Amino acid sequence: MPTTRMPTTPPVFRGSEAVADGLVTANELRSPRFVRLFRNVYATRWAPRTHELRCRAVALFAHPASVITGASAATLRGVPLAGPDDPVDLLVPLTNRLCPVDGLTVRIAKVAEADSTPWHGVRLASPERLLHDLLRTPPLPAAVSAADACLRAGLTTVAELHRYVKPRSDHGSVHARRALDLVDPRAASPRESELRVLLNLEGLYPTPRLVVHERERPIATVALGFERERVAVVLVDEPTDDVRHRLNLLTMADWQVVIVVPGTTAAEALARIHRAVRHTSPTAPAAWGRYARSAPS
Repeated sequence: MPTTRMPTTPPVFRGSEAVADGLVTANELRSPRFVRLFRNVYATRWAPRTHELRCRAVALFAHPASVITGASAATLRGVPLAGPDDPVDLLVPLTNRLCPVDGLTVRIAKVAEADSTPWHGVRLASPERLLHDLLRTPPLPAAVSAADACLRAGLTTVAELHRYVKPRSDHGSVHARRALDLVDPRAASPRESELRVLLNLEGLYPTPRLVVHERERPIATVALGFERERVAVVLVDEPTDDVRHRLNLLTMADWQVVIVVPGTTAAEALARIHRAVRHTSPTAPAAWGRYARSAPS
């Protein structure tokens, strides 16, 4: 006897359409089987919660000329800047304004067709366009950090980004150009990028991912380094034996070491780096913090 196949709902869908197509009932939409993402837009409970799913949900009700941009577009292009619950960055044309919607960051902008590609019924910003929108969004350290990550991942090049951003005169372009002058894809993490930007704003210009040599032999790669002053800024998550070994090698090579651990405030890190660079205090056990027991005698 042939079996009747039960209708299935897609991972994300418009509730009214699913009811009209007989896939679910209105009462079932209120059951634990489904999660309401936006007005009249639902996801199945078992669908993985990702930012892409959230963008797919927005694409179901946004105007076809809308453009997903910024951190959302970067995430869709493989650079995870936005999490499952972060708002979707959306550009909409002046003639198709959206009412305020929780979970959306909406800006009105005219986007050239060449600056986006089709994506699930809406459009996805090009790498240069999404980076422009990231760079023009304050605060400055976060904007530069996001751009560093995208450039490090190879979405585009610094040269292409300069060609795109420098001539622009639309809203936020002045901030975007200021941020662009601070980008450096050599940074290996957001913490490195943001600390570097804060130092740059105070007139200090360390080299990201500096390889420190001793008698022409590489002994360590540091997050930020001042080669002339022989100051190494090391960002540490856990005090592993490898970390302790690298710190000992740096100290024995007569480098001042400034360690930045999770929880260190920006003000504290900047003050310690300033002191080290200006040689106002020698390297002392206090500079090692909880690593004092690893410092060479």
